[in-house]
Amino acid sequence: LVAGAAGAATWSALNPAATPSAHWDTSAAANAATHVSATVRYTAKSWGTAVDTQVHGLPDNVRCSLVVTDTAGQKVVAGSWKTSYDEGKTWYTGGSSVMLDSLRSFSIVSGGRVLVTIPAH
Repeated sequence: LVAGAAGAATWSALNPAATPSAHWDTSAAANAATHVSATVRYTAKSWGTAVDTQVHGLPDNVRCSLVVTDTAGQKVVAGSWKTSYDEGKTWYTGGSSVMLDSLRSFSIVSGGRVLVTIPAH
């Protein structure tokens, strides 16, 4: 699955979200305890799910990962990045081998700590 996620993330990086797609779902959530919020845009692909993530409430240069949880409870890393100086405006692109109809949630994780969890629709 890690190889699938890496391949999906590479594909997404080479084919940005600006490319027209049939349908993008959007979910957002905030965590009052961590003061972090995030918005995730996602769409079905033949290989799994393409994902774009925007995060608010983190300082510059924080290493984060987007973890996808499927309906069976399996977790797959869909992308990772270091926050940028214009955090809250940047969309981080990633992808997962998890198929759209099997998505349960997305989590932003840093240093082994879940900062916010976003439910999938």
